[in-house]
Amino acid sequence: YAHAIEHCTQQYTHGEAVGIGLIFAAQQGDFPHLNHLIHTLQSCHLPCSLPTNLTIKDLHAAMLQDKKIKNQRIPFIILKDVGNVTFAEKQL
Repeated sequence: YAHAIEHCTQQYTHGEAVGIGLIFAAQQGDFPHLNHLIHTLQSCHLPCSLPTNLTIKDLHAAMLQDKKIKNQRIPFIILKDVGNVTFAEKQL
């Protein structure tokens, strides 16, 4: 998500976009400490949501341009718990 966020908004640094992407990865994996993660990012003065004018559809369009995409499938990291991630490919 981070590269797509950077591409679509051009208002976030890479680190800020990674923080938002981390929240998406946690949401995808039903991460049990999501509120703590958000609080931690906020305490570092990092954004935790997309701008209201940016949609998931916009992000998916940007993801189609990602160099890691093959056959319109992109790899995702899904955060399950602290130290527990899984990798998945999703069709865009």
